[in-house]
Formats: sequence, C-alpha cells, structure tokens
Amino acid sequence: MAFLHPLRRFVLLIDEQPKRTAGSLELPSAIMTDRLDYVVAAVGSSEPDPGFGVGDTVLVDDPTAGRRVTLDGVRYRLVRASSVVGVVEPC
Repeated sequence: MAFLHPLRRFVLLIDEQPKRTAGSLELPSAIMTDRLDYVVAAVGSSEPDPGFGVGDTVLVDDPTAGRRVTLDGVRYRLVRASSVVGVVEPC
C-alpha cells in the first residue's frame, strides 16, 4: 500500500472520492467543485505547529487549491499549509 508523506510546508488532504454505480463503473466528477472542507491525512515534516493535525477537518481558501493525487485508488489533494484557512470544530 502506497502513502505519500508531504514534505516541507505541504498538507495531504483526503479528496472527494469517485462515485461508482452498482456495477462499479466510475462516474465522471465535476471539473469545478465548491467544496472547501477536507480531512487531513498528513502534515509536512517542516511545518512547526500548523494548528491542526491528522484527522481534523479543515477549510481551504480556494476550491481548486493544490494538486490531486490518486494512490491505491484513493484520491488525495496536496496543498500548501498556507492554503488552510480554518479548522472545523465539532459542536
């Protein structure tokens, strides 16, 4: 199983996963998304104290921020830590 550990001041977020039909066909996703909340999968090694950690849900400043990466069928988004603008706190 492959996993990407971000370097320097980058954060790996779990991206929206592809939607599949009952027959396991992958449905095409929209090019543009208005989603801004993602779960943190990993934080770069040089980021001293970003204010969030693995498992936290964070908000990014732009729905197109970062680069999409697929590893072992799981979609991630690699963004700069500076693109994270908030942490979602449970009520």
